Amino acid sequence: MFERHYAAIRRFLRYRLRGSDWVDDLVQETYARALAAHAHTPVESPHAFLVRTATNLITDFHRGEQRRLRVIDPHLDASEVDAPGEALEDAMSRSDEIARLQEAIEALPTKCRRIFVLHKIEGYTQPEIAGQFGISVAAVEKHIGRAMVKLRRTLTGNTP
Repeated sequence: MFERHYAAIRRFLRYRLRGSDWVDDLVQETYARALAAHAHTPVESPHAFLVRTATNLITDFHRGEQRRLRVIDPHLDASEVDAPGEALEDAMSRSDEIARLQEAIEALPTKCRRIFVLHKIEGYTQPEIAGQFGISVAAVEKHIGRAMVKLRRTLTGNTP
């Protein structure tokens, strides 16, 4: 039922996410969600349903980009990244910052890293994380605070 719309949905996502490496992943997620929904309720207009699902995924994708960028620089906006006409040096510098951030996050203690990523990157609330880990909200706050301090020190070169 959905197969005949594959090329159109891929073109739609490729157009809306110009130059993104995430197109194939979002096409796959669009179809996964469509098939899951179809298992519960028949879909009357497959093309419209797929386009709506893809549009929702694009919105989620951009929200995720905004969260990831706020971790690096709270004042940075996704529209500023990879903007047309951006100088190569700026793009490379930003890429280096992201790589340094990823390394710094990976260097955090396991539980601290998992809590930090869930909250700052994945967008989970502190009470949701507390429930997942079986700890208090205050403990979640402490893990996030420790992660922020360690990341700030690592990224600014002020390691104690």
